[in-house]
Amino acid sequence: MADLGQTSMVAYHGKTVTEIYREGKEIGVRVRLRESDRGNSQELRGLLLPTQNGGTIPLQDVAQLEIGEGPSQIQRLDQERFVLVQADKSPAFSNTSNNRLKRLMKEFTTPGISMELAGEKKTEKESFTSLFFILLVSVLLVFMVMAVQFESLKQPFLILFSIPLSVIGMAIGLFVMGKTVNAVAGMGLLLLAGIVVNNGIVLIDFVNSTRKENASMPLIDALRQACQTRLRPILLTASSTVVGLFPLALGIGEGAELQSPMAVTVIFGLVVSTALTLVALPTLFLFVEENKFWVKKR
Repeated sequence: MADLGQTSMVAYHGKTVTEIYREGKEIGVRVRLRESDRGNSQELRGLLLPTQNGGTIPLQDVAQLEIGEGPSQIQRLDQERFVLVQADKSPAFSNTSNNRLKRLMKEFTTPGISMELAGEKKTEKESFTSLFFILLVSVLLVFMVMAVQFESLKQPFLILFSIPLSVIGMAIGLFVMGKTVNAVAGMGLLLLAGIVVNNGIVLIDFVNSTRKENASMPLIDALRQACQTRLRPILLTASSTVVGLFPLALGIGEGAELQSPMAVTVIFGLVVSTALTLVALPTLFLFVEENKFWVKKR
């Protein structure tokens, strides 16, 4: 079967056997039958095929010829045939349109045939899966480090509360700047997971040090003093990061447009989380430390 297919392909479609050079150009030399010898099916029946003993045999002696339709190319993936349908999406292609496309694919699916999105969408899905796993591992490692330093499980958990606050800023920033949620923005969220906890660490560490030096000081006074004392360093750290990423967020420079969603995520996430951390974290810390969440039975 392989010899039959190879001989037929060379005879009718041709095969490049060598190249010649003319005026500095490389020209391929394709060998195949003359057009008069391949003009009808009768000529194809008389095509001579080589045999193992060095002779030849007509094609009509070993094959039955019929006119029909067949694929010009057979592609396989995981030992199964597949057909690749390519299309470019419009700039206005949204998640709603993507869900509609998935519903249409389900309607056209028949027994024995399955359809799935590939290409950019498949790569994007794999990237988000990897980023989610990396984000989970990074948060776990940050929690472990803080648990060792604070010698507590409760305080590191409260500090990690600043990460969800940064997601609020990320959503606002991407919406305001007209950016989409993609893998680059996910990398920005991964950076935020390690940056925004610094404000909480500085704040809670100062509260612990103050209460250790003055055990009689009420917790609310220690929190108030920590916010007043650490406000300037926290604002300086956040503002320096924001200013440094501002040109990248505007897409200034070669290749900066691709990294712009990451900078927008970090900037807005850091600003919002810093503002909310100075209010939400002391409040939450006060409620947890004084067991305000628990209703005492009379």
